[in-house]
Amino acid sequence: MNSPPLPQMHRPTSAPGIVARVLVGVENTPASLEAVRQARILAGPHGWVTAVAVADIAAAAQAGAAAVHAAAQIRADAARALERAVSAGAPNVAKVVTGRPRETLLAQLAASGATLLALGAEPHRRATGLLLGAVGSSMLRHSPCSVLLSRPGRTGSWPQRIVTGVDASPQSLEAAAIAADLARTHDAELIVITALGGKTVHVDLVRELHPHVRVDPRSPVDALVYEGRAADLLVIGSRGRHGLGNLGSVSERVAHRATTSVLVIRAGSGYQSHRSAGAR
Repeated sequence: MNSPPLPQMHRPTSAPGIVARVLVGVENTPASLEAVRQARILAGPHGWVTAVAVADIAAAAQAGAAAVHAAAQIRADAARALERAVSAGAPNVAKVVTGRPRETLLAQLAASGATLLALGAEPHRRATGLLLGAVGSSMLRHSPCSVLLSRPGRTGSWPQRIVTGVDASPQSLEAAAIAADLARTHDAELIVITALGGKTVHVDLVRELHPHVRVDPRSPVDALVYEGRAADLLVIGSRGRHGLGNLGSVSERVAHRATTSVLVIRAGSGYQSHRSAGAR
């Protein structure tokens, strides 16, 4: 059987495209502070980072007679989280916004024209299925732009090692191009893998695009999570489906199971794949 024709290749836009305008949702957790730090690193000196702490005042109603005090406490906690975020990552703008977390973050994304949403992926009990927390899981499905889910990792220079997966789909090629650009920008090692345990993968085509690709017999989720254990950042493509249509996707499952930070590239982020996005 003849191999399918190679897809048309184009040089992607510069790496700052995906990290030009980063919105960070801030909470008073180690992972959230790491999200601010990583957002600042990825944005670089020319990118714009906005840190937003959401004060969910409506939740104070559950306190009954103590609602007024609870609302003041919620607002104060958000202000403290924002203060710590400023120290951790020096955002260009830092503000407290009142509202429900999901709806407020979506509104802030729309208003700011953000190219990337960064959130801390604080571990939760595995039995709940909310390893990213309710807000992280929701924003992974509903964010109109790419999402960085940050986890605390090694200290010092970040990122030193970036892992991405390729199966020759447009989404994976786009993610691999972005991963390669980020690796060049930060002088990081880039590892490209293709997993054979899922849908049919044309390995020869993948090798044509990425000569140094590592072929893994496991499923895409298992392979990416395993390789990510020794990495600082996993970069994976998403088909761009929002809401319930994205439930159970590879990107969502990797984001939940990974022990390192995960950058989920929303389809149509402005990058297109190219032959030179190889691995070192």
